[in-house]
Amino acid sequence: MTSIQILQLRDLLSSVGISIDSDVADEIKKHIFNGQPSFCMDKDTLLGKAVRLGIRLTFTKSAEPQDYILLNYRVTCHIPNDPANDRSQTFDMTGGMPVNLNEAFNLLQGRAVFKEISPATDENYFAWIQLNFQQKDTEGNYRIMKFRSYVGYDLAPILNKYPILEINDPEQKKAIIRGLKSGDRKIVTFLKPSGKTQEKFIEFNPMNKSINIYAVPKAVQKVK
Repeated sequence: MTSIQILQLRDLLSSVGISIDSDVADEIKKHIFNGQPSFCMDKDTLLGKAVRLGIRLTFTKSAEPQDYILLNYRVTCHIPNDPANDRSQTFDMTGGMPVNLNEAFNLLQGRAVFKEISPATDENYFAWIQLNFQQKDTEGNYRIMKFRSYVGYDLAPILNKYPILEINDPEQKKAIIRGLKSGDRKIVTFLKPSGKTQEKFIEFNPMNKSINIYAVPKAVQKVK
């Protein structure tokens, strides 16, 4: 049974975007074999080539059936050469608003993510969520702001307001919207009044129902 639970937890972590090596798997197996009601595991991972994330996984044994589940995980985004400004947040996996690792990183970067939220005592609804870096709770987590998906939060008409070349292609437009909903900062091509083009980063701003636009460093600009 322990081996089955290890595989189940590995699959669960993989679906969240967290991979574990054999050493971590052996440690989890040891905790499960000992029948601990809950336990934590720490691991570091690289997101892309330069971003180092510290992750603390918290597992607990459910009442019925008595299987181990991922209760939550805490992500620390390490700022290169500036550890005093590292940001951390615990993401609850059982409270009706699960977040995967890529979304967790984007939230810690200040960007918004579009989620379906399942309250325990109410109907499901969709909302953009974003961390408020000015407020923390007693557990040291940033307050989560929710912008419910009413009129004004449809990305398609919002993007249509901007001279972005890629939105003229339905498939590229879908890919941009999908990325923005995951909290990604997308690179797009703006058409200037002069007829020239310029690449920009964009991200969605739910508070203003608009997109934020940023310059693209030359090092990451597309080769034309």
